[in-house]
Amino acid sequence: IIYSTVANATLIPNLAPIPVTLVAWYWFGERFRPIFFVGMACAVAGTAMLMGESLSLGGEYLRGDILACICCFTYSSYLLALRRYRPYYATGHLMACGCVSGLIPVSIVAWFSGTELLWPFVPVAAFLAGLLPLLGVSWGSHVGGQGAIAYAFAHLPAGFAALSLLLQPVIASIAAWVLLDEKLAPLQIAGACVVLSGIAIARWASLPAAPREEKLKPCPKT
Repeated sequence: IIYSTVANATLIPNLAPIPVTLVAWYWFGERFRPIFFVGMACAVAGTAMLMGESLSLGGEYLRGDILACICCFTYSSYLLALRRYRPYYATGHLMACGCVSGLIPVSIVAWFSGTELLWPFVPVAAFLAGLLPLLGVSWGSHVGGQGAIAYAFAHLPAGFAALSLLLQPVIASIAAWVLLDEKLAPLQIAGACVVLSGIAIARWASLPAAPREEKLKPCPKT
């Protein structure tokens, strides 16, 4: 987000439903009516409309756009991992494993980027001031949001579950309008309606997994 616009950093990672749907179709045997892809196209197009004029791909933002594409790939991999292991493990188990495995590389990157991580290296007031937003993000966004996503993957097709995440920019825009008094342009309002319509179409078109065995070996229930 430092090397790109907020719109680019929001839209590109939210393209994750496309690779998730394709892999879920090929690897996990999930099947969708053809109109599902119409709904997905509508939802993605609506998200681009919602970003408005601030969306500007390439050019001076190329570095940030490349990082956003990497984010899309890794986030898709994360969602597919949830789809693979959620039927065999509880939501809390997967969330705990994800937190621990993610803590190590993030801490290494933060350390080499010059971020002060531990209390002895920063004043107490600064530590406490940074702790409150951290608690809000960890319990609100990660435990609440990502926990709900992990739970949903045990009950919904992977493609639709990933596509429904495109509600995020819609809700963020409405929250910015209500809480921060940010005005919504007609194009953004239309984009939000297109996103909701696309998700509704995709939900109607979702089919249960095909009655064939997955290519992957079953996971042990340990």
